[in-house]
Amino acid sequence: MCGIVSNQKCKTYAIYCNPDHTPIFVGMHPTQSPAKLMEQVKSGSSKWLNEKKYIHGKFYEDCMATLLWNNL
Repeated sequence: MCGIVSNQKCKTYAIYCNPDHTPIFVGMHPTQSPAKLMEQVKSGSSKWLNEKKYIHGKFYEDCMATLLWNNL
């Protein structure tokens, strides 16, 4: 997730993994929309999990993440 956030010109400050959600705290780039960043994090991490086959079955992106943000 940190790599996805960095690729969007944002900075990850904290990630906490729970069994049913993953809150992340990021510094937002002024030109980045929170909704677009969340879309990138959710789809990118779901794709990565499914490609690596770390879980049985298919992981769906709507299973994860609450986004907390602040401006850089």
